[in-house]
Amino acid sequence: MIAKLVVYKYRNCDSQNIVKNGHNASGSQQYLCKDCSKRGVLESASKWKTNQGMVR
Repeated sequence: MIAKLVVYKYRNCDSQNIVKNGHNASGSQQYLCKDCSKRGVLESASKWKTNQGMVR
């Protein structure tokens, strides 16, 4: 069996000291950084970051 260890870091302060903190309006898991007290989504699933594939 191969085990894979994933270490998440919060993007504002690169801290690993994060905890789950509810969900946002779109249903994505929110996390709270215990070092800088900011909260947000760790991995954004936004499809609109680039204009590739968009039909105008």
